[in-house]
Amino acid sequence: MSGGMIRKAIVLLPLLLTAWYADQTHAYVQVWQTNLTLWAHAVSEVPHKPRPAMNYGLTLLHAGDAEAGTRYMWHAYTLAQAPHVPSWDRQRTTRYVVAQSR
Repeated sequence: MSGGMIRKAIVLLPLLLTAWYADQTHAYVQVWQTNLTLWAHAVSEVPHKPRPAMNYGLTLLHAGDAEAGTRYMWHAYTLAQAPHVPSWDRQRTTRYVVAQSR
């Protein structure tokens, strides 16, 4: 590689990385607007995990949507019973769901 190509790479690489980071930031700004958008996105990305479903359910409950919040809390409970879920996550999710259903 010649000295000119190395200098070009040294200049272009940071510019390309900056452009990529700016694009990623722009893409996720909408996701982080509110807790509802954040947890809705998390549930859509990992629908098989109980923690995002539980947090989305809690957020819905706090927003005043008791029906949808309760539905997601019980969905999280169901997901937590799957064999791939670690026992600590299963126990924590179960404890939260039971406490919220009282």
